[in-house]
Amino acid sequence: MIMKRNKEKLLELRKKMKKKRPKFRRVESWRYKRVKDSWRRAKGIDSQTRKKTKSGVKMPNVGY
Repeated sequence: MIMKRNKEKLLELRKKMKKKRPKFRRVESWRYKRVKDSWRRAKGIDSQTRKKTKSGVKMPNVGY
């Protein structure tokens, strides 16, 4: 009984944490139909995402 309630609480917490995490999308996937939505690391020389500027897309890091 106690284990079940604890498990339910943990699942609820997990759901809340998942909602907070941003959706990591591939750079300019919204711009071109040929570029899929799934995450790929930015490798361009002048890429805003790779440089981690404010205007760039969020990159997945340890801690998310």
